[in-house]
Amino acid sequence: MRKFSDHGFVLLVLLLAAIPFCFCINSTASCVERDREALIKFQQSFQDTTNGFSSWKGKDCCKWKGVSCDDQSAGHVVQLDLRAKRLRTQVHFQATEVSLSCLLELKYLKYLDLSGNNLGDGPIPKFFGSMKQLTYLNLSSAQFSGTVPHHLGNLTSLQILDLSNQPLLIVDDLRWLSHLSSLHHLDMSDLYFEETLNLMQVLSMLPSLLWLRLSNCGLYETQFPGGGTNATFLHNLQSLDLANNRLLGPIPDAFRNMTSLRRLDLSFNILQSSIPAWLGNLENLVHLNLSHNVFNSIEGGLLSILRNACHLKSLDLSLNPFQGEILGTSGTLSGCTEYDLDTLRLVNSGASGRLPDWLGKLRNLKYLDFQMNSFSGPIPFSLGNLSTLRELYLSHNQLNGTVPESLGQLSNLTVLDLSSNNIDGIVSEVHFANLSKLEILNFALNHLTIKVKSNWEPPFQLKHVRMESCKFGTQFPQWLLTQKTITLDLSNASISGTIPKLLHGLHLTYLDLSYNEITGSLPQKFSDMMPRLDSLFLGSNHMKGSVPTSLCNIETLGALDLSKNRLSGEIPGCLKNLQNLYAVDLSSNNLSAVIPSSVGFLRHLVWLNLNNNSLHGELPSALRNCSYLKHLDLSKNRLSGHIPAWIGDSFEFLIILRLQRNTFNGSIPSQLCQLSLLQVLDLAHNDLTGIIPHCFDYLNGMQLRQYSTNQPESDQQGYDIDAEPNNKNIWRV
Repeated sequence: MRKFSDHGFVLLVLLLAAIPFCFCINSTASCVERDREALIKFQQSFQDTTNGFSSWKGKDCCKWKGVSCDDQSAGHVVQLDLRAKRLRTQVHFQATEVSLSCLLELKYLKYLDLSGNNLGDGPIPKFFGSMKQLTYLNLSSAQFSGTVPHHLGNLTSLQILDLSNQPLLIVDDLRWLSHLSSLHHLDMSDLYFEETLNLMQVLSMLPSLLWLRLSNCGLYETQFPGGGTNATFLHNLQSLDLANNRLLGPIPDAFRNMTSLRRLDLSFNILQSSIPAWLGNLENLVHLNLSHNVFNSIEGGLLSILRNACHLKSLDLSLNPFQGEILGTSGTLSGCTEYDLDTLRLVNSGASGRLPDWLGKLRNLKYLDFQMNSFSGPIPFSLGNLSTLRELYLSHNQLNGTVPESLGQLSNLTVLDLSSNNIDGIVSEVHFANLSKLEILNFALNHLTIKVKSNWEPPFQLKHVRMESCKFGTQFPQWLLTQKTITLDLSNASISGTIPKLLHGLHLTYLDLSYNEITGSLPQKFSDMMPRLDSLFLGSNHMKGSVPTSLCNIETLGALDLSKNRLSGEIPGCLKNLQNLYAVDLSSNNLSAVIPSSVGFLRHLVWLNLNNNSLHGELPSALRNCSYLKHLDLSKNRLSGHIPAWIGDSFEFLIILRLQRNTFNGSIPSQLCQLSLLQVLDLAHNDLTGIIPHCFDYLNGMQLRQYSTNQPESDQQGYDIDAEPNNKNIWRV
């Protein structure tokens, strides 16, 4: 059975943070009555279901939550911070924009934040353009729609403007923006930009602009050209986010003029060609994200970018179709006394070649993620010099050689993932000597032998262990019984003997001991050992006895695989108690009796495999309640009766249906043609009669997978089943 729980790689997203904006107020003044009355009118425009305005009582509005005054304005309201995150609620605007216009009476208001609230699903009221004293305006996530009003261009004192996260807002013309000469922070992400070809021209007229975020705006390279444009504002920019747009071609050469730039995010575009080496010469650059593009190379290799990038802290080049060796192994890092880089990600990018020794000079590195590439050769011994390293991902490559003992010196390491490579040799206590902070260990799918002393006490407490295909000798590793592990995968690890009773101390939620040599019976008090288990994989062992009913007490259990053992007896009817169960595989055992009708209580069941047992009787009609089934395999049993027509009526998501090698009789129900997603249908080796329904030719899901045995055709009556000798192997899809 497919394993539904696996350690995926950790995604480290580089978020562009706003430049701090300080609006510091120290006030002893009391609220001006006119301002108080305006706020009361404003409050009455909202439906406040969670008491976000509960503090708005009394005469002194300066003490109300989200309201600030100052002495200089003699008690007038100067700041109104009603963002949903601050109020821990989302208020719902009920009235017209006339009620919102009460804010116009706050003549001294400089700071206005209404972000995260539902302000009516209509256009931004034009009166906002009359609040000329504003220096800060945040209307993000306020669910406005329509066209951004050009009247906002009247806010000539504005320093920060945030209209982001409103996909129903349209930007048709940006000329109004050119009047905001004091603007240094602009966020219009997730707005829809029409053919605003004057974008760069307008931005060039904002001499104070430091922070620009236009991600997910549908921008094309023609709206943000790189050459032939007067883009002097680029010299001052400190943060530029153009992620998730439609920018095509190389990185604009004009960007090399961004000498003040600290953050650059061009991820999720269609940028191509080669990543230019001059990016490494932007001496103030701290965060660079070029992931999810179509770059095929790096000019001079990664080494050429990093050599002089002394202050660069994070670099993400993941999910680009690089070709060949891109790291650069022939040189060395020598341009800086010290490198600030703490995050380096190159995931799923087709990169190949050897890992260079110069990686060990990135002494401040905390996160190194090179998984899902084609790197080969040994793991550099120099990685042991990365004393600040916390997470190391080298999985799904072609690395070989042994695990360097130097990795055991990484005292800050919390994640070590070397899975799915060709690494071999012995791993001993030395490899874990100083890994006191290790929480996640993944050595799966290599050729490693774990050889430690029987009384070894690890310096760490692991939460997740995956060591599939590692060799431990014949006994369950005793050192694992000292851990507080949550997930444990020791499949195909040559482990023999019985399931240790001490496993209950591991507080397991995931256990995979499949493909081993485990014998004996399943513990009868399974629920006491692992009360929080959600996935149990014990298939392909040599266990015998019955399926313990104590499994029915593990209410969290979602996936159960006991296949390919020697279990006997009945399928416990109490499985109906496991309302979270979505996958069951009891195939290839010696189970007998009938399929219990209680299986119909498993309403979330997606996968049911009971093949190759000795089950008999008819299919329980309660099975039809498992309406989410995608995989149903009941083949190689002694099931009888008619194939139920309700299979076609009940299982609209079914992809695989295997009923072969039973004793079903009667005809094939035409209702099976309602299974529009069906890709595999096997009814062979039964006692069926009649014809194959014509409608089988129109099962869209299997049109590309269809095959049949050699049966003669009869005129306009499908295939003549009775013409096949012994009515065996009659039709199979």
